[in-house]
Amino acid sequence: MTTDDIVELGLDGVVAIAERQCIDYYDDPLRTKADELRAAGNEDAAFVVDLVAVVCTFALQEDNPSNPFAPRMVMGGMRTPIVDDLEDGHFAMLESVRDAIRDAELRARIADVLWQRRGRKVADAVTAVSEYMNSARRLDDPGWWPQPFLRIKRASQVAAQIVNGMPEPMRTVDEWILERVRSLDGVDPLYYSARLMEVLLTVRRTDKERREFATQAIKTAGRASDEGDPERARAYYDVAVRWHDPVSDAETIRALRIAAAETILARARSQAQAIAKASLLADAVVALRNAGADAAQVDAIRRELDESQRASLSGMKTLSAEVDITDMVKAARKAAEGLQFEHAIVKITRMVRIPTVSDLRAEVEGSIKNTPLRMSLSSRQIDRFGRVTGVRSGVFGDDADREGAILSEMHECSRRRRAIAVDAVIEPYRKQMMSEHRPSLADFMRLVHDRPLVPPQGRAFFVRGLYAGYYGDFIEATHLLVPALEHALRMLLASTGALVYSQSPLGIQDFFDLNRILDEPGTLAALHEDYIFELKGLLVSRFGENLRNNVAHGLLTPNETQGPAAVFLWWLTLDLIFSLNYVGNERVDASGSTLE
Repeated sequence: MTTDDIVELGLDGVVAIAERQCIDYYDDPLRTKADELRAAGNEDAAFVVDLVAVVCTFALQEDNPSNPFAPRMVMGGMRTPIVDDLEDGHFAMLESVRDAIRDAELRARIADVLWQRRGRKVADAVTAVSEYMNSARRLDDPGWWPQPFLRIKRASQVAAQIVNGMPEPMRTVDEWILERVRSLDGVDPLYYSARLMEVLLTVRRTDKERREFATQAIKTAGRASDEGDPERARAYYDVAVRWHDPVSDAETIRALRIAAAETILARARSQAQAIAKASLLADAVVALRNAGADAAQVDAIRRELDESQRASLSGMKTLSAEVDITDMVKAARKAAEGLQFEHAIVKITRMVRIPTVSDLRAEVEGSIKNTPLRMSLSSRQIDRFGRVTGVRSGVFGDDADREGAILSEMHECSRRRRAIAVDAVIEPYRKQMMSEHRPSLADFMRLVHDRPLVPPQGRAFFVRGLYAGYYGDFIEATHLLVPALEHALRMLLASTGALVYSQSPLGIQDFFDLNRILDEPGTLAALHEDYIFELKGLLVSRFGENLRNNVAHGLLTPNETQGPAAVFLWWLTLDLIFSLNYVGNERVDASGSTLE
């Protein structure tokens, strides 16, 4: 189709009836127009209008200037179109459309898409900058700031990409922003001027401009505070910091950062719910410390935080789900019946299998797919004192955040499995054994004697810990087995030839703690990765039971030392003792079959 043919389609009139005059709303009326043309038998015209509708669906990413367009939707391994899906013929058709329309919003989008193609033309970039600014002027509204701002920022990005000594597009953008921010003069109901000031900072500014806009940002922050909007005030204090020179204005920057941190404190104190107040107070403590606030001020807020955290516990609700384990309990009891003690105590370790790391990861990946909203949210783990002991990011952040979130959720999945294993299998089996056998300390000494995991100097701790757990005294069992197991794993690592201590510059040598031991390559060589993950979750992970650290710091209650984690520790210790035998360099289980 020629440009004249496209003019006859009246695309400006089609997009004029969109719900809003921005690109995100243009594809619906365009598709309706394409359907009408197709019904009238005009397939060529319908194809052109459909192409324009597709271009309108590209999602503009403000923070990816080199690859600005993403699919509008990704789901189930499928996505909506992107620029890379277009072919040379499509680009040629879009050139004709651009020349046939007047709507600034649509012309800006088409020119920007043309700027992304191979062998792109500077004229397309110049057109994109000009039309983005025209569209921004039309949409300009501090109360609906994201839409005009997105076009202004994209215009700035494209202008910065133009080479061949063409400063005019960038100057046009910069001068418009300067004029617009000055016209707001500290009266901004939302974040329009804050974001525009950030764009201004992408270009070298004069000292006079720095003083001017730093003052305006502070003025806007003060106004926001007076209007009871501490979150907006913080945004403007943060912008003001960026307008000051980090060397010559160091003390001013410190004062502004403290002021920004105090807006978090104001938000916290305005919260009706203790749990929300505690969360924000924790953020305020971190922000004030980072800002260099006085220690006395930080300590006072920490005391306020402690009070709020304790109060927040009363507002928390317990969530639970019923699982019928009746048949599993019966099967576990029956499996223990009529066996000799030595056979029964070994068999209990075969009644439960720890989950594989790959299975846990697959379970979490399934949760991401099936419940993406829940997995996209960050979460905090709270202990019985109301303290935050762990923070899990959402899974849709950067790669590091995603992997950290997946590992945290894997530990949570493993913790749930441990609880079920204890209630459904381990405890019923142990109680059935105890009803039939009354072993002595000497019996347990025979069980652990000469086992590779149990070092001779730690044998008595294993014996007494296993003995206490067998008879249901998990307070004693836990406090004996945790340090005994840590030392045993340290010696296991040493047996591989690895060093098990660090050395300071003064020559002081300290043994590795359990966190370091479980992260050492030698430990992975001696144990399977599934055991290492289970040990981390049970003993040292913030998102597991963290038994090692809670025992060491006296944080466990008597009820917690009788809970699933303590019982599972007793079982896992038995499992490791009976599973780890060595024939040369090959690790085999108690039945003689290889584990690798």
